[in-house]
Amino acid sequence: LGLLCRLVIFAPAPHLEGDEILYRVLVGQLEAGRGYTLQGTEVLDVPSATGVGRSWPADQYGRALFFHPPGGIAFFWLLYRLAGAGAFPLAQLLSYALFFWSMLALARALFPPLGGLRLHLVAALAAFTPIMTHVTSRYWLDGPMLALATLAAALFVRAAGRRDARGVALAALAMGAASWIKVAALVAVPGMLLL
Repeated sequence: LGLLCRLVIFAPAPHLEGDEILYRVLVGQLEAGRGYTLQGTEVLDVPSATGVGRSWPADQYGRALFFHPPGGIAFFWLLYRLAGAGAFPLAQLLSYALFFWSMLALARALFPPLGGLRLHLVAALAAFTPIMTHVTSRYWLDGPMLALATLAAALFVRAAGRRDARGVALAALAMGAASWIKVAALVAVPGMLLL
């Protein structure tokens, strides 16, 4: 049900929010072989396509490398190579699916055995978690970041409970991947350790 509700991301909406525009331009830059930068693009110091007069100042956005780590845009770009314009909604749908599976895995690690009413409650809460519902309705980096951070938490809690060093290493790799999308993912590390 949660996955079906996410299919609205494929509706022909303009998706003209500022970050959505920038991420599409960055994917275009990578596709054209111009690198991970907004230099030389039409978005610097001009009003945005939203029509509200917003611009992206060159001193902040026009650096040789875009300021977010490249993981999320690389993910969008790889999907663009496979699915064309459908890459952006597909990225959000895949992120939601990974998040949902990871939430169930995390709940199984924290509250074994997970079944019956508890399983359905966790699934319902994961399906409609407000933050994931919000970020996967846009072409944002936050969906993939949240999915990988949740995967990292599930892997870590499971591995720590079993004293499995390889599992902890896999969790660290997942968290590293999340931080390569947005460094803000690392804010989850103390919570993971508390779990």
